[in-house]
Amino acid sequence: MNQTNNASKRKRGPDHGNYKHGLGKSRDYDPLEYSKWKQAILMKYGYCCILTGQTTDLECHHLFSWYEAPALQYDVNNGVVLAKEVHHLCHKIYGHGQNTRAQFEEFCKNFYPNVTLPTQYGYLEPIVSKDLKDIVIAQAKRKKKELLELLKQRNHKLVTGNSFNSQDKIIVRCLSHGETFETTVTNYKRCKTGLHCCGKQSVIDFTSKRERKSDGTFK
Repeated sequence: MNQTNNASKRKRGPDHGNYKHGLGKSRDYDPLEYSKWKQAILMKYGYCCILTGQTTDLECHHLFSWYEAPALQYDVNNGVVLAKEVHHLCHKIYGHGQNTRAQFEEFCKNFYPNVTLPTQYGYLEPIVSKDLKDIVIAQAKRKKKELLELLKQRNHKLVTGNSFNSQDKIIVRCLSHGETFETTVTNYKRCKTGLHCCGKQSVIDFTSKRERKSDGTFK
């Protein structure tokens, strides 16, 4: 009975500290604009964590979360660069989806009291302009070119796919086996053969060339 009562009192939906937006991966998201925002934040802070000075495993943190302030989703003033572990610690304490700038400054005060925030904090620099847009577009073209070259090497064809960041979904058709699969850019690149059908065929080819013992096991 007590467990039931406690469960009914638990916070759910928007009231829960880890609530994001309730839309899963269907949220309104512009890959190009997000890429421009992220690149702008990294350039603004010199590609290093503003609290630790770390230059690897970096992530960009929204001061006001995605749905807390929709108008600031791609605003360069609304982001800072943090080391991955620092970013995760911040969200572990304050949750996801209802974050504010005041929370972040409280986090800095509590965990990094001796760190002075850089002069760029809260100010928009002229670096985020047409030059940045050109850089992001060039990066997108390079990623697409690299993926198309890999597809050609594997005798695969891109069926659909508008952007080519790590977690973007693509649909690929295998011209050798006539099968079509949906995957992500990262998974396609990481997989030795790219698609399940080709992986299956590589195993068949490998085992067919190996000699077996009398009991059926490989030598």
